[in-house]
Amino acid sequence: MDGLSAPPPERGLLRVSHPNVDADSLTVAKYLLEEHVVVLAPGSGFGTAGEGWLRLSFANSLERLEIGLDRIAAGIDAY
Repeated sequence: MDGLSAPPPERGLLRVSHPNVDADSLTVAKYLLEEHVVVLAPGSGFGTAGEGWLRLSFANSLERLEIGLDRIAAGIDAY
């Protein structure tokens, strides 16, 4: 997705680097929850090195994960 990058998938992390997004990870996570109904943990909750990252869980069906990723992409584009 444009504006998002991720390390190997076993970590469940997304780096937000979209030109529209100039906010901390907590603000972005709250926005995605409230406006696009997708739950992500802000990286800042994992210490200062986590800032700029969002954590997601793969503990769901592939179909639900695809819906969530679509919502994340739409939310980042609309931010």
